[in-house]
Amino acid sequence: MPDYQHMYHHLFHSATDALQLLQEAQQQAWTQQRILTHAIARLERAQQETEELYLQEEDPLIPLTPSPQEEE
Repeated sequence: MPDYQHMYHHLFHSATDALQLLQEAQQQAWTQQRILTHAIARLERAQQETEELYLQEEDPLIPLTPSPQEEE
C-alpha cells in the first residue's frame, strides 16, 4: 500500500521550501522573474519526486498502464 504519509510530508516540506524561497527573495530584492523561476522549479521538482515515491511503492492503488512505446 502506498505510503501516503511519506508522500504528503515530502510534498508539504517542498512547498514550505518554495514559500521560504519566495520570502527570502522578497527580502533580498531579487527580480520578479528570478523569484518565479526558482519557486516554480522547486514546486515542479517536488511534484516529480512525489510521483516517483508513489511509483516506487509495491502496491499502488492506481493501476499503472504501459506507455504507447512500451506496448510496441
